[in-house]
Amino acid sequence: MITASMTSGEMRRVRNLDEARIYEFQMRKANELKREMRKQNVRQITKTFEFATPNADYFIVVGVKHGDVFASGVFIYLKETNEYIPMSRNEGYSEDCFAMSVHFLKRFAERFLKKDLPIAKILQKIYTSFTGAVQLYSDDKTKRVVFAIPEGLILTEYEQEKHIIHYKTFVSMDMLKKTQKRSYEKISAFLMESCQQIAKARETGNDERLCVVYRRFYNDIDLLDTKEAQAIYSSFFEKGGNNER
Repeated sequence: MITASMTSGEMRRVRNLDEARIYEFQMRKANELKREMRKQNVRQITKTFEFATPNADYFIVVGVKHGDVFASGVFIYLKETNEYIPMSRNEGYSEDCFAMSVHFLKRFAERFLKKDLPIAKILQKIYTSFTGAVQLYSDDKTKRVVFAIPEGLILTEYEQEKHIIHYKTFVSMDMLKKTQKRSYEKISAFLMESCQQIAKARETGNDERLCVVYRRFYNDIDLLDTKEAQAIYSSFFEKGGNNER
């Protein structure tokens, strides 16, 4: 059973024990959505389903478009900490994983989607829209990390010994101060273009292509100048800035 005491790698190994069950569940739900799509005469349907095994509780996003599966994401629900952890079957591009708090999810819905949505709907929106992120700030002492995404900023804390990045809250673009916006704009063109490429690769369903695009994205991140952002958020947290606002 997946527990809060586990590292990211341990969670992934237990999650992979459920791969066959998850795949069977996803395909069954995809077939149901295809029938629903034909009945409603629409071109696309995406839904989030709850699924439980002896190893973990899951929220699974399944999307069907033109009769084919175009979205299939898995979130582990960690009841002990009330967090949702997106996790694929592969080791992926980093041994780190992301644990999304309910506070973060609600803030994302409130500040970006401008809606009061149930958790399952928010997870669906996040899976189908989140593609890439650029780290703007990190502090080894406080473990705080700030990421930029096309929708705004994610404030997090890094649990290094477990390789888990805890998403604490979301800050929308309209909440940023002038200096914060300026530092964001320095990386925004790269971020937007990269996320579009990742989204296109994801839609093809070609894992090899997606892997190539992600590797290029992470390699190019190292070339970005984020010194100004590092200074801005260092000052913000020194003055009492809160990851939970």
